[in-house]
Amino acid sequence: MRRSYALLIAILIIGVLTSGCLSTTGSAQSPSSIEDTSSISHHSPSKQAGTETSPAAARVKTAEINGTFSGYLTAPLTVFEEVERFLEGINATLYTFEVEIIGENFNTSVTLYALKLVPPFVPHDFNVTVNAHPVNGTVFISYARKIPVSIEAGGIGTTSYLEVQPQAVLKASGALDKAELNNLNGSTILTLGETRGELRLILRLANSGSYTFIVLHNGTEITSARMEVDG
Repeated sequence: MRRSYALLIAILIIGVLTSGCLSTTGSAQSPSSIEDTSSISHHSPSKQAGTETSPAAARVKTAEINGTFSGYLTAPLTVFEEVERFLEGINATLYTFEVEIIGENFNTSVTLYALKLVPPFVPHDFNVTVNAHPVNGTVFISYARKIPVSIEAGGIGTTSYLEVQPQAVLKASGALDKAELNNLNGSTILTLGETRGELRLILRLANSGSYTFIVLHNGTEITSARMEVDG
């Protein structure tokens, strides 16, 4: 009887100990299982929502340039350095035409700007367009302080708004009264250029007091401005 009782107690003790060991083992995590869980819950930046870099963005570059054209240039990555060298090496001449119109009761003026661009070389791997004019040789364009410059290479196109620093500024000016202007329809008012008459300013008269001034190069209009004069 005592042996049976002692055996029963021993069985109960073994059962309790076994149960405790199983409970402790089941609640613990090995170092390898912690690392596995961590690697699943963290993602690289390129995989996270909102941080993916688009293929197009990865194929262009933006950097500051400082030459004839200055500002932040964006261009296809494969030709960026060549584009930078092209834009910084362009020779730019600014032509300024200023006409003052004098009258008894008024004094006004109109100023027109034209820009001559002479590129350092002819690009082969990319195309450059400045203010909607392809630059694959000497070109005359209308001028603005900040001007759109578009680059195309390998099917990728970019546009940047850059400032132009002319190496030379040529200016022609004149003063006319209204009566004189009314007799100059279709006439050349001023000429200007590194070669004689490279650019010329002509007048188109709509009616007395309404004038359009046009800058021409070899018969092609570069820029124009309209003026209304009363009195």
